[in-house]
Amino acid sequence: MTEFENECAIIVLTRGYEKINDYKVLIERNNHIRKNLTNISIPLLFFHEGNITPEHQEHIIANTPDLWMNFIDISATAFLKDKESIKFDERTDHPPWQIGYRHMCHFWFKDFFDYVENYDYVLRIDEDCFVKFSIDKAFEEIISNKENPFFYGTTFGEPGWIVKNMNATTLDFMKKKGLNAKSRRAVGPLTCIFGLNLPIIREKMDILNEFFDHIDKSEGIYQYRWGDLPLWGEMMFYFFDIECLTEKYIKRWMLWYHKSHGKTVNLKYHQPEKKP
Repeated sequence: MTEFENECAIIVLTRGYEKINDYKVLIERNNHIRKNLTNISIPLLFFHEGNITPEHQEHIIANTPDLWMNFIDISATAFLKDKESIKFDERTDHPPWQIGYRHMCHFWFKDFFDYVENYDYVLRIDEDCFVKFSIDKAFEEIISNKENPFFYGTTFGEPGWIVKNMNATTLDFMKKKGLNAKSRRAVGPLTCIFGLNLPIIREKMDILNEFFDHIDKSEGIYQYRWGDLPLWGEMMFYFFDIECLTEKYIKRWMLWYHKSHGKTVNLKYHQPEKKP
């Protein structure tokens, strides 16, 4: 037990399925969390659209019964219908980047803050990510690192046609606020596993909320399929003076299997050295 246990949470945005057996990936994710978490008083929060039935929730819980789980319906403030009228840029208008994907990006950039107000330290672990590192160690670092409130294991750069106009939109906001800013490539942390020290971030919440609204009004998340990943990179750089590509900030000791990508992240940093 630790003194900060009730301030921490492991979070995920997940979907409801018609068939109970379709939760296999989520359950495997939970099992990996259990294997790598000593402090099981840390809750797991499952954000969903109100479509995970009580029966299905019980099934998920039963597969890792010693983990504390809370299922939270976000449909009142996220995945909103009025966003569905925004026309997609033609180049991004194909599966798997339809409205659900864009809703997800919007949620992880902006909406989720409404649902973690009672927590100070959160670790996002996506449904298809199977951790192979100590989650307790991750929280210790998230809490103790006052220099950088963002915790991540690697970075990723989207193609230019996906981040179209993103940095220009950010610079427009900075100009309106009377802040000097230089342009940058829109790259960010790989946010499928992403930790946040929220007290530090909340110190700048006034200007961040203005930035969220500016990005929202631009409609770039829905029009161009802007991901939350490069948007977090913009936020880190312009409001926290942190370039996410700086190696000292990247936690290469984090190792996980990203099922939808079919690869183990940071594996090359964990290979035994070849003998001469």
